[in-house]
Amino acid sequence: MLGREDGLNRDQGDRQHLRHLVLSGILVLAAALRCWRLDAGGFIVPYYFAGVRSMMGSWHNFFYTAFDPAGFVSLDKPPVAFWVQTASAKFLGFGIVSVLLPQVLGGLAAIVVLYALVRRRFGTGAGLLAALFLALDPISVAGDRSNSTESWLVLTLLLAAAALSRAIETGRARFLLLAAALVGVAFNVKMLVAFGVVPAFALVWLIGAPQTFWRRLGQLAPAGVVLCAVSLSWSLAYDLTPAQERPFVDSTSGNSMFELVVGHNFLQRFVPRGDRMRQTAAASATLNASTDQTTAPVLGREYVPAGPLRLAAPPLAAQIGWLLPLALIGGFAAWRSYRGSPGHERLMLAL
Repeated sequence: MLGREDGLNRDQGDRQHLRHLVLSGILVLAAALRCWRLDAGGFIVPYYFAGVRSMMGSWHNFFYTAFDPAGFVSLDKPPVAFWVQTASAKFLGFGIVSVLLPQVLGGLAAIVVLYALVRRRFGTGAGLLAALFLALDPISVAGDRSNSTESWLVLTLLLAAAALSRAIETGRARFLLLAAALVGVAFNVKMLVAFGVVPAFALVWLIGAPQTFWRRLGQLAPAGVVLCAVSLSWSLAYDLTPAQERPFVDSTSGNSMFELVVGHNFLQRFVPRGDRMRQTAAASATLNASTDQTTAPVLGREYVPAGPLRLAAPPLAAQIGWLLPLALIGGFAAWRSYRGSPGHERLMLAL
């Protein structure tokens, strides 16, 4: 009997060792893709790069994400990812690698979190495949090699999903509040785009938590308070500071962080801006054509006109749209596999 137990323990230990070995291999591959010639081949946005340099100059510039050393104007994004980049540059010395390194580490951490999240519900094999897909996904690799904020947005939202999963398993509201707080942190990484998960999170909680419906519904109220408090804390502090004591909010006309949140970083991305903007673009195109008869006006290789279906336009959809058929096929296959099994409803909820 002891020999059989020893054999089972040895088999479990071997499987665990193999799992860790495979995950380590995936992380090494992911790190190689993200770090290869990072000093020369990373995607640096000069605007954000200059902002980090200015934020290193003083706590005032650091808190208000000043673009310039004088603290005259701010960056056009919230602070969390730039705070991390500035801390890295302060510790390692300002340079391309020190500014890009936090995104690389954030991307690697996201792979581990996704693996743990998927493995918990669907097993080791599914977790390793999810980790591998994220490690190899071209847009994820590109984002993790840039000084934009997407890497930390993905990591924070994955952590929020993990907290929500724990809340549904245990029925404990503190995990739901943690998920709400993490989405609030994600808001301070990339603003309203972080709220894209909120309807799905709320619906999953209402359907899946092991409590009465009214109790589940009632617990969404404090979660909403936490979400709003964490999300708006920095923007509110910014706007409550007298205008002469802080940078002007870039990309706004009214010098308001809330205008930046709702206007430049939301509505202007999806709502056409009217005849005045079209006339301005036409005048600019005419000017370019008059100065260079051989070259058409260049609007940027990823330029897509504003509109409600902007994300479905080919230049943007091609970045991640190729993954949608795979996701649909995988979801249908998982539904077929788990249909009728014990805990079927919870497994479908996880999907």
